[in-house]
Amino acid sequence: MSYISIDEVELRDADENIIEVKIDERNITKVQHESNLDNAYCYPNPTKDEITFTRLTKQIKVKIFNIAGELVYGEQEHQADGNAKWTWKCINNDGEKIASGIYIYILQDPVSGSMKRGKLGVIR
Repeated sequence: MSYISIDEVELRDADENIIEVKIDERNITKVQHESNLDNAYCYPNPTKDEITFTRLTKQIKVKIFNIAGELVYGEQEHQADGNAKWTWKCINNDGEKIASGIYIYILQDPVSGSMKRGKLGVIR
C-alpha cells in the first residue's frame, strides 16, 4: 500500500470562506474556534511548568501580571492551535522561568474585542 503526504491544503466553502481543518491519522475534522472568550479557561491550575489556555478564539492577545500588577509576560499576539488551545511555558518576557505565586491573566481577542480575566498559580 502506498501513502502520500499532504503538507498544506486550503479548503473553501460555497461563499469562498476558508475552512480550517485538522488532519489526524485517518480523520479530518473542521477546526472550531470560539466566537468569544467567555468560556476560556486554563489548566492545570496550579501548574509547575506550563499551562494551557483552551476554548480560545483564533487570535488572542495575552498579558500576564504578577500579584503586584507588574507585567510578567505579554503584549504579544498568538494564534490558537487547531484545538482552540495555546500553551504558555511559564516564562517571562526575558525568557526566564517565573517564580512560584499567583498571577493574573488577561486574554483578548483583537478581532471581536472580547476579553477574559482570571488567576493562575505556579508552584516550583
